[in-house]
Amino acid sequence: MYQKETFLRFISEIERCLLIFANFYKISFNAEIHFQQDWEVKDVKNIILQLKVFNISFKEELFIWKQLSHFIRKVLKMFEFNSISEEELDDYINYNKDFYIKINLE
Repeated sequence: MYQKETFLRFISEIERCLLIFANFYKISFNAEIHFQQDWEVKDVKNIILQLKVFNISFKEELFIWKQLSHFIRKVLKMFEFNSISEEELDDYINYNKDFYIKINLE
């Protein structure tokens, strides 16, 4: 999965969304994408976007997380519509299903 062209485009689209979102909300954060094995289904590895937002309150951080989640999901849904083949569409749907955004609240 991680070496497929569709996966690389999926990750690139997430990066593009993060840049647009950060510029719009005038925030700074660290972002890491890592993979975590699903504890219920051993063959599934979830794609985790881990964020640490700087210099905002807890309440603002939760607002940012919610807004970012909605924004990325909408863009990824549009990304699925632009897929060229049935295989690409299946890949994007599966990546989106396994994709989660987590906020580091420390």
